[in-house]
Amino acid sequence: MRRVGVGMTLLSMLVLAGCQGADVAGPEPTLHLSQESDSLGGDDDKGSVRGEISSPSGTGRRVVTIQARQKRNGEVRGGYRIELTASGVFFEVTASCVVTVGNVAWVGGHISATNSTAIQIGSVSYFYLIDNGKKRRHQPTADVISTARINDQEGRDLEFCTTRPLQLPALTGLEGDIRVK
Repeated sequence: MRRVGVGMTLLSMLVLAGCQGADVAGPEPTLHLSQESDSLGGDDDKGSVRGEISSPSGTGRRVVTIQARQKRNGEVRGGYRIELTASGVFFEVTASCVVTVGNVAWVGGHISATNSTAIQIGSVSYFYLIDNGKKRRHQPTADVISTARINDQEGRDLEFCTTRPLQLPALTGLEGDIRVK
């Protein structure tokens, strides 16, 4: 019985983290880039992202809830929560960086809570989102969200927000809506 529990935890981790060991190219996203909205660009710039979005995961859903922003003075507030509904595994992240360029947001932080022994409290997590506008009635959202890296090393969150890669695998079958501004 214990082996099944450990196996399910490891399987959940693989589903949560995607391909953690390799850089995998995601789909070609719809980008609307503008230097004016780059939240690392200067004192007049800020960025925020909020919403809830989910995708199929095993027999349940992977639900991402986020509310994070970088204030004009550089202070970062908020975080995100990712939950696998089938297993009940979740983790919460306190944001350390939020960068927005046009309709794309890169968010990273430190894991602050979890109910899984395979997820390390204090380690780094990050992912990106692409807001392609409001969802139209009875049509799937066109937003994009990548898988989230977990258990990464100190400083990788800030590196991720600075380099702004779009190489984490993207999730499919999305429902919900996120707003990047």
